[in-house]
Amino acid sequence: MDQRRAEKYLSRLFPLTGALCAVICISFGIAQYHWRDVLDTCGTYRGTLYEDPKCGCILFGSSTATYFTGGHIAICYWTVYGPLLSIFFCFIFGCFHLYRVCCGVSPKRHVTRTVRHAQSNQMIVLHAESDMSGINDDISPYYWIPLGVIATLMSIYMLVHASIYTAGYEISCRQYRQEIVKYMQATGPLVQSIQGRLSCNAIFDFMDYIHPDVSFEKRRIDRINTPFALGLPYVATWLSVIGWIAIATVAFARARKTSDVRV
Repeated sequence: MDQRRAEKYLSRLFPLTGALCAVICISFGIAQYHWRDVLDTCGTYRGTLYEDPKCGCILFGSSTATYFTGGHIAICYWTVYGPLLSIFFCFIFGCFHLYRVCCGVSPKRHVTRTVRHAQSNQMIVLHAESDMSGINDDISPYYWIPLGVIATLMSIYMLVHASIYTAGYEISCRQYRQEIVKYMQATGPLVQSIQGRLSCNAIFDFMDYIHPDVSFEKRRIDRINTPFALGLPYVATWLSVIGWIAIATVAFARARKTSDVRV
């Protein structure tokens, strides 16, 4: 893989991966802010002391005898703000490679000249090709290995993020199925259909409409499309993992290509 092709790939992969991470932050942030107070129902009294462990996260929710309780709020803080590190690297490297592709790396120039031969008086057409991309434009061969290492670490980082998000999403979906069974007082085949047939999108649709407000202070002002707000980051977080793997692949392919010129 030559340098120009590698930089063209990177100039597309970095902005795309950064945009996916921004979608995760925005979309899940909306869902979390909407449900944060409503699901924070795990506070208990120990004598006269009220203990509130802050369980307002919509991920890793649990169905209890009284309320549907959210997971620990720290999980959702990590899920919302974790991709900001990925956005930072995508912005820095994306701007660098976009500038080089659009403004910095000069393509080959094709020049045609027509001259008259002095002795024979015939017209001669000359074709010349100048390659300016190699003059003060090559990236150092030592650039690609650090880039590949960063991309590999970010792939692992976003893989952990995607795994946590997926696990929390699936657990909340499974637990809220039990809430629907209790709400509908379902028995027999109806329980089987709720537990085995309804998709998680349908489960969170039910949640939008039937979940009660536990108090006036913790009520929801309006209603959002929770399945969409949770499903979009579900897809985006795994696509961001693929994006970082692709960036690492390009970087290491270029590092292998330039191995001969490294001391």
